[in-house]
Amino acid sequence: MPPKKSTKKENQIVLEDNSSDSDVPIVATKKRGYAKKNKIVLDPDSDSELYIKPQVEAKFKPNQFDIKTGSTQEFIANLNTYTLEELENYSAQYTDYQNTYACANIENTKILGQMQVQIDKLLQDIEKLRTQDSKNLEKIVEIKNVYDLIQKQIKKLQTEKLAQAQAQTKVLVPKPNPIAPIPVPVIKANSIDTLIPLITNEHQVAILNRIKSDSDYAKVYLQNFEQNEDKKKKTLKGTIKILGNYNRAKGIREGYEVKVFDKDPKGSFWCSCADHKFNSAKKNIVCKHICFIACKVLKILDTGFFETKTLTDVQLTELLNKFNVDSEMWKDKKIVRTSNKITIQDFKNFPKPIVDTCSFCYDEMTDADIPISCACPLCKHCFHEECMGVWLEAQTKCSFCSNDFWKYYKRIIGGEKEIDLGSSAL
Repeated sequence: MPPKKSTKKENQIVLEDNSSDSDVPIVATKKRGYAKKNKIVLDPDSDSELYIKPQVEAKFKPNQFDIKTGSTQEFIANLNTYTLEELENYSAQYTDYQNTYACANIENTKILGQMQVQIDKLLQDIEKLRTQDSKNLEKIVEIKNVYDLIQKQIKKLQTEKLAQAQAQTKVLVPKPNPIAPIPVPVIKANSIDTLIPLITNEHQVAILNRIKSDSDYAKVYLQNFEQNEDKKKKTLKGTIKILGNYNRAKGIREGYEVKVFDKDPKGSFWCSCADHKFNSAKKNIVCKHICFIACKVLKILDTGFFETKTLTDVQLTELLNKFNVDSEMWKDKKIVRTSNKITIQDFKNFPKPIVDTCSFCYDEMTDADIPISCACPLCKHCFHEECMGVWLEAQTKCSFCSNDFWKYYKRIIGGEKEIDLGSSAL
């Protein structure tokens, strides 16, 4: 059998001519089998027929390394690539930084030492004060014990003296009156905001914060006052009917009764609300409805009322005069709501000045838009009447606060002049 011919291809150099007129050098392509093309660049300035330009790999440039921000691992990994001069330069820099940090460390150590001395001194002072407090407490206990012994001896001598007097005169001598308690100082304020910091009861503070709210949901209104005609109830002066918070679930305002008493041991007021029934004695508070009468109607802004829960004779007289049928107070619509009839005017109470945006057309609204606008009685948001009319064709709730009071507006613009909501409605 004849020997097999070798299939190995000879090395060939194929020159690829560039047809462009540019100065780009001629490139030779070296082929071996099916291997990829390796570019060989011919240097036109060289005397040799074939000049292969060596490929220089990009090496790490030590001069670009910054010892302040550079990574230590990166520096160590390329340590063998640095020259002697570069390493000496970096060594000098590291020595400078080492000295700098050493000086900073020494300074910090001095500061820490000074602070530690101050802390030790403060701890010693604290310990002295604690020892002094302990001694003072022991002294107080000792003085109290002596005081108790003195009181017992005084009581004993008073009893003996009383017995001797009774034996001599054979007349019953009344017991001496107990020492009257020291009255609590009364501090007066000029507003609810300045009264709140003077009240120490946190539950009472929370109630006072609620009655100063301007939200229609939280507002309380007077309805009427009925004088007491039952002669058997001598201390009862009358009953104040009040409309409380608006209940969104029920769609009405809750109605309450506040009774006014004169010289009653439990106080001058009694309210039918749950807060008064369950928390008046337990948390030592005055409920929201009584606070409304005392603070907003009678302008009683002193701490004494919240301690005693009792009106003075002057304050009680002022209350009865204000709640008289002919009083000017009943004309104040901010605190009084005697009629619960809804008219178109309830939807024309605008905030002043009007700075709002219609939720439907997104136009800016001002006081000039009042003739063609309406406002929600609860959230006071303003709308154009035309926009609200389109909205109410499919909805009955306010687009801003979602209350359903606008169902009455729909009936009013439909022809009804007024709607009677009853005594407990909004």
